[in-house]
Amino acid sequence: MHSSRFSSATLRRLKVLLRYWQRYDPTPGPVESSFGFHVVRVNDAVPTSVPALDDVRDEVLLDWKAEKASLLREQVYAQFRERYEIVFPGTAAASDQ
Repeated sequence: MHSSRFSSATLRRLKVLLRYWQRYDPTPGPVESSFGFHVVRVNDAVPTSVPALDDVRDEVLLDWKAEKASLLREQVYAQFRERYEIVFPGTAAASDQ
């Protein structure tokens, strides 16, 4: 599985299902993703390990920066929405009514 092919939500769902499949059913029903439905068969599973921080430091830093930028952008947009009234052409502004 490659993370760029599935969303993080789909990957999380697959990880949860993998634990179930290992115990009870090696051939479960279809799994839904943003690409549609997939039939998945687990032939073998390799236990995960936590990589050393030095091995993933750059990726973690990029993810953190992207999340921080997204939060800051949402805060700025919220401040704009509080200070301005958006009026579409052909409609009356709330202050005009």
